[in-house]
Order: sequence, then C-alpha cells, then structure tokens
Amino acid sequence: MCLSGWCVVAMLELLFAMLKEEYRIHTTLFDKRFFLVFPVVVGFISYLCCMFALRFFVDVYAVPVVGSLLFFVYGVSVGVFGLHARDALNIRFDRLSLLLYSSRTLPLSSKIVLLTFAVQDMIYYFFLTILPVVLGIAFALHSLHVILLLLAFSLMFFYGVSVSFLLTMLYSRFGKSFLFFAGVIGFFVFIYQDVWFNAAIVYAFLPVGIAFEFNLRLFMALLAVPVFIVLVSVGMLENEPRAGKRRSTNLFEPVCRFVRSVSGKFCMFVAKDLVDMHRTTGGMSKIIFTYFIPAALVWVMMDMFSRIFFAFNCTLMTFAVVVGVISTGIYNWLNQYDSFANYRILPVSVRSVVVSKVVSFAIISSVSSVLILFSVALGAGALSMFWVSLLLMFSVSFYVLSVLVYVAGLEPNVVLYDARAFVRYFAYCMPVLVPLMTASFFGAEAYGFVAVMCVGVLFLARAVFFWALEKFDAVS
Repeated sequence: MCLSGWCVVAMLELLFAMLKEEYRIHTTLFDKRFFLVFPVVVGFISYLCCMFALRFFVDVYAVPVVGSLLFFVYGVSVGVFGLHARDALNIRFDRLSLLLYSSRTLPLSSKIVLLTFAVQDMIYYFFLTILPVVLGIAFALHSLHVILLLLAFSLMFFYGVSVSFLLTMLYSRFGKSFLFFAGVIGFFVFIYQDVWFNAAIVYAFLPVGIAFEFNLRLFMALLAVPVFIVLVSVGMLENEPRAGKRRSTNLFEPVCRFVRSVSGKFCMFVAKDLVDMHRTTGGMSKIIFTYFIPAALVWVMMDMFSRIFFAFNCTLMTFAVVVGVISTGIYNWLNQYDSFANYRILPVSVRSVVVSKVVSFAIISSVSSVLILFSVALGAGALSMFWVSLLLMFSVSFYVLSVLVYVAGLEPNVVLYDARAFVRYFAYCMPVLVPLMTASFFGAEAYGFVAVMCVGVLFLARAVFFWALEKFDAVS
C-alpha cells in the first residue's frame, strides 16, 4: 500500500476512535440512554419552534433561509479549533479529546491529527444537532425536500466552522497584528456597508439555494470553498508544536487586588478564572470569536430579516434579548479549562466556586455586552432605545445564566448533552424569553411594559440562583 493510502486508513481509524472516545466521555458522565435521546429532544424542539415561527414569517419558504443562516452563526461559534489547538496538543485538559492530546505519540503528524479532530467534531454536530433539526422542520413543513434542506444546513454550518477555524488560526499565528488588521477591515466594512450589503446577500444565499433546487456543479463548487479554508487553516499549525518555556509575570496578585472591590471574599477564585482565561491560547480574544463575531452576524441577519422576511420590525430591543442569551457562552468558557474535581481536595464549598464563576462571568460579560449593544445602537441610530435595551439584555443574561447554573452547575459543556437537563433548561428559559422577545418587537411602544417585565425577570433570576446554591449546599 502506498504511503498516502496508509495515511488515509490511519486517519479513518483515528476518526472512528475519536468518535467512540467522544461518545464514551459523555456516556460515562450520565446515563447513555439520555444522551442518545438528546437528538430526539432537539428534533422535537425544532418542530415546536418551526410551528411557532410560521406565525411571523411571510411564507414557509423563509424557514430554510433563516435556518441556514442560523446554522452559519452556530458554525462560527463552535469552529474555534485554532484557539485551543496549541493548548490541546501541549496540555492535557480533562474535557478535551485524549487522542488529540496524544498526537505526539501517534504515527501521524499534528496537522493530520488536528484535521481528523475537526472532521470528527463536524460529524458529531451533524448527528447531534443538524440532522435532528432538519427532521423536526420536515415534520412541520411537509412541502420541503428533507435531503436538500439537510445539504443546505450542513453546508452553511461547514462554512461557519471553516471561517471561524481560519480566523482563530490566523490569530494564533499572528496574534495582535491580525486583530489590528481585522479591526481596520471591520471598520471599513461597517462604514461602507451599503456598498457591499446587496452583494453579500447574493453570495450568502448561494448555499441556501440548494434547499430549493439542487445543482451538482454549484454544490461541489460551494463545498470546495470551506474544504480549502480548512486545509489552509490546518496548514498554519506547526507540525511539531514546541512546549517551550513560557515566562509569565505574576498576574494573580494584581488581578486579585483589582477585583477585590467587586468580588469581595471570592476575589481569589475570580482572579484565578481571569488569569486562566488570559493564559490559555487566545486569552480574552476567545470572547471576540465566540461572542463578538456571532453577535455581529446575528445583527446583520436581523437587519436582513426585517428588510426581507419578517412581517415585523426587528429593533435594538430584540437584539438585546439575543445578546443576553449568547453572553452565557462566556460561562461555558470559564468552565472549559477547569474541573470541579480539582476543588474536591480543597477546603472550599461548592457555593464559593459557583458564586466566583458567576462573578467572573459578570465582570467579563458586562463590559463585552455593553460594548456590543452600544456599538449597534450607535451604528443603527437607535441610542434612544439603548437604556431600555441594556436593562433587557442584563435581565435576560442573568436569568438564563441562573437557569444554566441550576441545571448544569459547573459542567455546562457536558451536562446539557443529557436530554433531561436540556429539556429542563429549555422549559425554564422559554416561558420568560418568548414574552420578552414578543414585547421587544413593539419597540418604543412597549418601553414601560418591558421595563416592568425586566424587573420581574431579575427577581426571578435571583430566586433561581439561590435555589441552585441550596442544591449545591446539599451535596457539599
């Protein structure tokens, strides 16, 4: 067998091993039956959301468009392999693929291992989310072709993953200089948005068109783009990443002093979280790739929808609800490189650790969310709506966070794959989010009503959070 053939066989064996490893990681944490039921739950929720959305869309054929673009944003938010590629290859994390960590002992280059890991992740997300969502929509809309819808959603998800992968690898390779040039380009894109907006819509809708009419040549051409982007991204990784010697200043003490006034007795835990975020590859830039960029894409989509698809006007208040939900991804990052098992041997209570994570979230999320919302309000000329939108965003953010803490504790990246936990999370969030989202559509006409609702939601968030602490006190 030739060398390339051997490499392909080895990659396939590694791919199946990684898929089995991912499955075993989740099924050893909770009953595997509930993990296997998770896609069914996602499909049922997709069906319910589709039926609800039909009351607002102009026609049923807007659903594939909206779903495709949402999967693009979803792909952007999860395709951050570049940020943890070096850490995964040099450092062992409890929740990261052990085979990926073992790359130096495998008879394959680090690039091949990382490429296989990226493929494994996309296959996993396909069966876990994309396929169930498509089946749920298919039950709601019998007139759409399931296979074409599946191809369109998968293609848009692949586009999102590849773009995010490339951006994060560029940052890992070039650091702050990349952020500078990306910021300059983003500024000019924002200034001259009317020039490129129509062209961007045309190119963005090319993959979506697969859902309505299949063209093999167009599909292969569109598929070649993200494949090329992923290969270029993997090529940027050093074949033998060097652990090297890292010299770091003592950040813990100054950060601890800085946050003491905000976090009080939890300042040491909060300082640890912030230093961990800073020292893992990407540092605080992880917030840019998993929060800022997806939020910006959501605003572009909402602006597009309000012009073309929706029968109502998407206001800054509507965007504030979305930002509040997306911001909870920061809590996932804070727990990504930490393990609750490490605290079991320390003389601290679970309550202390949980509260410290929430304080860390509040510090990072407050600055980030206000910056995002103010930038959009300024660019859209909606500063008069800013303060009510800010209240709405914080109330949504802290309520969803409280539910996340209550349901998933310190392991949201894993526990939410348990079907029972995911159903509870969805069931607790939707009765609050749906009324707030509906009220936000009315804009200035609903200022007073929205403000009263937000105050009520904040009190409810406080109650849910204290219920979570009581639950954790019981198992300390």
